[in-house]
Amino acid sequence: MNWPSIGAVLLASALPAFAQVEKKDETYDLGEVVVTATRPAPVEKVATVRRVDRRFIDRSGSTTLDQALGFVPGVAEHTGGGGLPKIDYRGLRSRHVNLLLDGVPLNAISDGDFDASLIPLELVSGVKVTGGTSSVLYGAGGLGGQINVLTRGGRADGATLTTEFGEGDFDNQRLTLGETSGQTHLFFSGSVSGQNTFPLSKDFEATPLQGPGDRVNADRRRRSAFLSLSHDLPDWKLGLIASYSNGLYGVPLNIFNPLVDPFVPGQAAFERFENYHAFTSQAAARYDAHGPLTGQAQLFYNRRSEQDNRYDDARFSTMLNPTVRGTFQKLGVSNTSGGRAQVGYRFGGGAQLTLGGTTQEDRYDESGAIRDVPIAGAARGGGGGGGGGAGGAGAAAPTFGIRTIATDQKVQTDSTAIEASYPLTRDLELVAGYNHLWFDRTGAENEGDTRMGGFSYQLGQRTRARGSLAHRIRFPAVTQLFDANGGNPALVPETAENSELGIEHTFGDGTIASVVAFREDVTNFIERDPITTSFQNLTHILFRGAELALESRVTSRLTLQANYTYLESKDLTRGLPFEEQQFTPRNRIALAGFLTLPDAITAFFSAKYVADQFFYSRTAPFRKRALDDYTLVNVRVAKVLDRRLSGHPVQLFAAVDNVFDIDYQSIYGFEEPGRLIHGGASFTF
Repeated sequence: MNWPSIGAVLLASALPAFAQVEKKDETYDLGEVVVTATRPAPVEKVATVRRVDRRFIDRSGSTTLDQALGFVPGVAEHTGGGGLPKIDYRGLRSRHVNLLLDGVPLNAISDGDFDASLIPLELVSGVKVTGGTSSVLYGAGGLGGQINVLTRGGRADGATLTTEFGEGDFDNQRLTLGETSGQTHLFFSGSVSGQNTFPLSKDFEATPLQGPGDRVNADRRRRSAFLSLSHDLPDWKLGLIASYSNGLYGVPLNIFNPLVDPFVPGQAAFERFENYHAFTSQAAARYDAHGPLTGQAQLFYNRRSEQDNRYDDARFSTMLNPTVRGTFQKLGVSNTSGGRAQVGYRFGGGAQLTLGGTTQEDRYDESGAIRDVPIAGAARGGGGGGGGGAGGAGAAAPTFGIRTIATDQKVQTDSTAIEASYPLTRDLELVAGYNHLWFDRTGAENEGDTRMGGFSYQLGQRTRARGSLAHRIRFPAVTQLFDANGGNPALVPETAENSELGIEHTFGDGTIASVVAFREDVTNFIERDPITTSFQNLTHILFRGAELALESRVTSRLTLQANYTYLESKDLTRGLPFEEQQFTPRNRIALAGFLTLPDAITAFFSAKYVADQFFYSRTAPFRKRALDDYTLVNVRVAKVLDRRLSGHPVQLFAAVDNVFDIDYQSIYGFEEPGRLIHGGASFTF
């Protein structure tokens, strides 16, 4: 751990603007989950809320959610065995963070996980990241917090066409269009993106499963479209959103052989998602007569289908070899439907009360075939015993037969909530909330609750202290309950006891400094048993740490942002020798800056330092190893041309990711991209 480097980064820069959405009137604000008569909601003043705005997305050139959130304190992004970018928050995995699009839940029904690349950022106005002591109005799940992606609302007329190309046959073509007619606002976006592979670092050392140059089975294609429509009435706002995407992607395999490397889990898997389709919709209405009473209601529907195939070998063409266990063809279809409603009232003196309720039905269907049935007698030796001439061939490889997969499961989650805030004095405000939940599944029912409380205290005009604590619950996912290969209907909900304490100060020049200390005690953590391979409530993990952030505009031309996250995880599970959770960075620094230069040139630069990630062998005697620490540097330069195309501005841009071509891994055996050069142009009409 290079502590002088940390000090240099934190002292050399100040961190601005995970600030408010740049143009509030461009946001489709019917996507907010917590609705009160005042903004921000009182509950958001007692808990951590980070915002990534449209300005940051544009300046950084981010095109996927994991890229945009990579500079948020507490966030750790990585790509592992599923081939998808994942987002951990304060140590808790992506399945423990609720992902919402305008309040619509997007976590996968099957396992609770989410694809951080599924949401194209051209439709995004801002992203709100809330910690594990967030409002009870969010409902179940979210042990680690909430990520609500707020879309654009179409109040700014005009269109932008962007075309981008890069190494690995990377391309991203996207179009946005906003239009306002009277009190009706429309926004549309569409994109086509993909890559055939990504380049590995020149320092990468080839293995039998991965040669030098380009990553094997790392292609990805996505087509998407999004529409939002809203209409303003004197006391009402009505809205509708719909999004659709389809595509395919490969799942890069671990570069090390699990047969010889005890730190690689399972077996080599040659897997591809040959096709997926995703549809999301929401209809919403809000009442606000600028009086004491407010209300909002949402209805939503999601559907996702994906064809998941695992093949015999790296040719990715057949599933006919009977000696290869675990090849399959699976079609999974998930449907989520439901709604939420809230009514809020503001009393004299500033006290507020909100009543809320949610209902959500999740259905998951899976069909196909898998080769995992041992064939009796197939692995016996090839000769007649006794040492005769034909008997020396040894044992033949075991073989496996095929069985069909047919799953059709449904779960129902309902909740009722109450949340209140009360200004005890002019400077001190208290917030408390309670939510009772019912979870109905095949063969059983569960109940549980979430609770939170907190305070916000204004210490003069420039300093604010806050603290909060919460009890949160997450019910098991469908796969964990009913999967034919390890599902366990006896699972109980995971629970977390979360707390945080923070202080924020604004200096005279506008610089903002903040410190947050947090603690998360998670019990009944659901994982696969390493011996039986079934899902069990195995683990008890304690996370604790601190986040430091500075925000400043250094000069009229330069803004800088930096943050440091310290995260300690402790595995408290009895009978296991593990000291901490695997692949959880203990130290992480993020630095980013934006520079305005003469001649309409702008530059964005960023650096991330990630250190102290540990992992264990999969079998006893358990051994501990550490991933290499790494530092990533990215740059992007853009210029608005003086010459105009048809009277409209044109911007050219070029970027280099991983400037120094660092060879690194965030999960053992899964190589991350080396240096990637890309660029393009944007045309605004």
